[in-house]
Amino acid sequence: MRVVYVSIVASLLLSFLSIQAVDAASGEAGLRVGLQGTWRSFGDSLRSARPHLIAAAVARCASITAGYPLDTIKTRLHLGRAAAATSIPDMYRGLGSSLAGQVPYGMLTFGTYELYKTALLERFPQLPRAITFCLAAVLGDMTGSLWLVPSEVVKVQMQGGLHATVGQAAMSIFRKSGVGGFYQGFSGQVGRDVPFRAIQLTSYELLRTLLKTWRRRQHTGVATERGDDSGGVPVGRARGGVATAAAGDDGEHAALSSGDAALLGGLAGAISATFTCPLDVVRTRLMVGGGGGAAETWAAAIKAGGLLSGLGTRVFYIGTSSAVFFVVYEAIKVRLGVVAASSPPAATSKAKRQQ
Repeated sequence: MRVVYVSIVASLLLSFLSIQAVDAASGEAGLRVGLQGTWRSFGDSLRSARPHLIAAAVARCASITAGYPLDTIKTRLHLGRAAAATSIPDMYRGLGSSLAGQVPYGMLTFGTYELYKTALLERFPQLPRAITFCLAAVLGDMTGSLWLVPSEVVKVQMQGGLHATVGQAAMSIFRKSGVGGFYQGFSGQVGRDVPFRAIQLTSYELLRTLLKTWRRRQHTGVATERGDDSGGVPVGRARGGVATAAAGDDGEHAALSSGDAALLGGLAGAISATFTCPLDVVRTRLMVGGGGGAAETWAAAIKAGGLLSGLGTRVFYIGTSSAVFFVVYEAIKVRLGVVAASSPPAATSKAKRQQ
């Protein structure tokens, strides 16, 4: 199953990130050259996405660390164990394993998400934006999840109180199940994370577009009332510190203020956390083990009435950590010059006013 999954991801990478088309009439040699060009283009794309990878790494580290105690409480609620922790170190048990998996996972997921989104927008401009964002999110999360699962298995077992250290957890898992033990609950992890990321990133992008459209209309209305002849073109930063786009620009690359990023990120996280709570419960039970596959675990969770266990904690935790992530992610992109290079709204607006 995992081999099939890897093959699917590899095929999707080839399909959506390739720049050079393979000439069907060129035969095997043409195919080989085309594939070499594809992977060369893929490497170039990853290098060009380095600012996004860096921003995702820093943001992921900040959000995981900030919300980790709530994640520990949520995990224990899923397992039907006491949620209270005796000390701060106990609340952060397994943090190292989580960061080792989550930071590279965040880099791969959000870095490749930007690549997939750009490729899809260029190749299929006729697709509705919501579908484009959703497809890019699914592909990005499928790419990142290949790295994530082993660290999550270790983290969940430590949070559940089964092991005291990362080393003990890793050795115990390996002795019991070998390398495959680090991928127990793989289907549950992917089954939770892919829908979660699709809902989260699609919600964030759509909320962001709605906010920017509303801000642009607000500015246009104010400009009209004042008799401004700029044609409603936003200038510099609008109210709340949002860098707005020039007329005719959809604001795709415009920066969000920290307040706006926190609001939209928190809402997107809360929405996705609510809809995927049952998937998270099943994923946790699969990773801790106890026998049975996904179907048996679903049946046991339903019988115990625990599919929504820890919902409030999960929504608060995911909403908060998502807000932290997007605040840091947007800020780092600005610091690295990604936004300034892609969207100089003030200069564009000034040029239009001078025409």
